[in-house]
Amino acid sequence: MDQGDLQKLRRIAGLTQFAVSKASGIDRTRLSLAECGHVQLSNEEYATVKRTLVGEIQRRTLEAQNILLIHRR
Repeated sequence: MDQGDLQKLRRIAGLTQFAVSKASGIDRTRLSLAECGHVQLSNEEYATVKRTLVGEIQRRTLEAQNILLIHRR
């Protein structure tokens, strides 16, 4: 995944830039600029944002699986 995919991944995660900023500690304006390709996040910032987004996607996936299991019974 490159930095250009941040916006796609954030949208898949269902998070706003504000929520990602709050969870990752990275300024929302900086996230916005990175999504648009105007700045490049440091490796550490990128890893933090990626961890935040992947974690949320995993959480939502587990939640959906649990709902499907409950309805299968």
